Amino acid sequence: AACLFFAPHMWYAFLNVYCRRKISMAPMKRVYYFTPPEFALENLQNERLKVSRFSRCNDAFELASFGQRNKAFRKKFRKWLLEFDKSCGLLCFCRSWKNPVMWAHYADNHTGLCYGFDVDSKTFVNVQYVSERLYPNLTPDNFLDHVGEDQMIDLFATKFIHWSYEEEVRLLVPFSESVPVGEKLFHDFSASMVLKEVIVGPKSTIKASTVNEVVNGKGVSVFQSRLAFTRFEITRQKNKAFGGQGSVSS
Repeated sequence: AACLFFAPHMWYAFLNVYCRRKISMAPMKRVYYFTPPEFALENLQNERLKVSRFSRCNDAFELASFGQRNKAFRKKFRKWLLEFDKSCGLLCFCRSWKNPVMWAHYADNHTGLCYGFDVDSKTFVNVQYVSERLYPNLTPDNFLDHVGEDQMIDLFATKFIHWSYEEEVRLLVPFSESVPVGEKLFHDFSASMVLKEVIVGPKSTIKASTVNEVVNGKGVSVFQSRLAFTRFEITRQKNKAFGGQGSVSS
């Protein structure tokens, strides 16, 4: 019976475990999404974010946090991963907007924007970082003996410890719930993903006033950021901010 988990049509076995978390809203938490300048205003205007495919992420070990010592397990698991990648993607967020490395890697060298969202803490999962791959002795026959519902989340939210600087938070997005635009898929802002602030990058040519024109009247705070004077972090630029209703604030 355990082998059925790896059948191509059984990719939803994992997805159903995750989606049961959506039955009731949990307390909200603030997370941050970095974007390069070319898509920054368009995302805000359309109130949506592009869904990433696991196979196109920058970590080669995506969905591969479980050990694959057993040859039969490797074969079945890789086949399952290919099918899963055709059915589900993800959105990646960060627990802080102040890390200069995140601005450099994901906001085109500090020239983009960072969005702050209040999100459902039950479905937006904190990534765990480990030094060794999980469950090294799995086989097709013992998989479900070792991996229960709680461990299923580990499959999509575990990364190598060297990625820990990202402080990542993830949302799993079924393609069936995504909005197709050409060859791309998007996830709309919603009651479980509410835009609350927009931070303009230290080197961005996008003006805070321009961003505020896009989000004005939606209760979103907009402010310019700069390099901190005494720490290796990004900080708020005073007197270059707009309040939730568009009023200039310090």
